[in-house]
Amino acid sequence: PGQKLECTRPLLNIVSREAADEKFFPTLVKAIEQELPLFRYRHASYFNYPENFRRCVRQLRLAILARDVEKLNEHIQIGLKHFRQQLMSFELYHTTCREPFDLSWFSRLPTVIQAAALDIFVYADIHQLNPLDDYLEHLDSFRELDEPRNGPLLRDLLTTTLVLRGELDEAAAILEKDLDVSYAWVRKGWIALLRGEYTTAAKHYEKGRALLKTSTRKRKNIPYFYHFSGLFYPLALFRLRDVAAVPEVLQIVNQTEKDGNEYLEGYLSLKALAFARQNKMVEARALLAGVPGHHPIAPSYLVSSLATYWISPQSLKDRTSQLTALYEKARKNGYRWIAA
Repeated sequence: PGQKLECTRPLLNIVSREAADEKFFPTLVKAIEQELPLFRYRHASYFNYPENFRRCVRQLRLAILARDVEKLNEHIQIGLKHFRQQLMSFELYHTTCREPFDLSWFSRLPTVIQAAALDIFVYADIHQLNPLDDYLEHLDSFRELDEPRNGPLLRDLLTTTLVLRGELDEAAAILEKDLDVSYAWVRKGWIALLRGEYTTAAKHYEKGRALLKTSTRKRKNIPYFYHFSGLFYPLALFRLRDVAAVPEVLQIVNQTEKDGNEYLEGYLSLKALAFARQNKMVEARALLAGVPGHHPIAPSYLVSSLATYWISPQSLKDRTSQLTALYEKARKNGYRWIAA
């Protein structure tokens, strides 16, 4: 008695999800759109009003709740055209589908929405070494999905999760379904490297790069792999060729800098390692000094730490406590490939 109920985002989402299943929901949506229309003004200055971005987000959230893919795509295009920077930094799927994450509700969304959301959720948790158990069984249900876009994307998430859990054989078997897609060969290369099969790993990575070039041949600037498993290809090259691998590794790192690759800190550490292999220790240490000693993306941080150790074991002492904490978190949360 006397206590006020706080309207938090999770509570609002629970109520909204329940309402979306009711017959009155379309009528409610129309009433909201009439009272607070998305396009209040036709003049270009309309888009300068902060409330219009909020209304665009509202329409996106309503489209997800209504399971309306066409409307969702329509308002994504509007958002990208007029509010690109704001929309790119706004966590739409987190705020709509993950607060809280209710699999019984989430699994009833259209597959394309699930795939887009899971692609964000899974990697966000991997970067922090958070548990992946909430996703694994659900991702496994898409193992045989034949949709040309969503099938490979969801299988990639599944195989990535399995590899991180140390289930290499099962992950490798799933990849056989997508051998015409670049990602499958990159993951096969990653698996081979984790098994210590460096020659096989390099061949698989090269096949993945060839397929990527084919699929992006119309682009002037062909990107490097955006998945963190791409960090391991230079390691395979160093293992096989030592100093002879330096030109190719530097080319890879330069491309990731152009791409604005999410795992750039790891690649810059590999660039420092390339300099060290050439006995350019001044350049190596200078570059390494500019790489953050700690950043939130665990796979990149681990590769960066490995490269740092190979350059100068003494330099790794500053990271001991952080690496110990990462190891304990990995062990606790089932990342057997790290904790092994």
